[in-house]
Amino acid sequence: MLRAYGEVVENGAERVFRMAEDQGRHRRVLETVDLIGGMLIQFLGLMVGALLCTTLAYGGWVLAREGHSLFGIAAIILALGTPAGVFVYGRRSRGDARPPVQDRE
Repeated sequence: MLRAYGEVVENGAERVFRMAEDQGRHRRVLETVDLIGGMLIQFLGLMVGALLCTTLAYGGWVLAREGHSLFGIAAIILALGTPAGVFVYGRRSRGDARPPVQDRE
């Protein structure tokens, strides 16, 4: 089939293979960009979450130090409990998204 295409169009078979190779290269570049972008978004989300929780815990400590112990303790508990809640929610909502690891024997 490719031989017939090569007879109709000059270097037709080579052009078909070159297009397939270029498309494969392009797809791999897009997948790499998507993977790196996803990792960057995850890292930025982690950093923003850590900053928010640290700020809330510090605010709770300041409130407790200034005599507002109930609000201060509540803010500290909230700052420590929120990441744990997000972790548990993420694990449960993902469910069986990851295939189980099989032992190699």
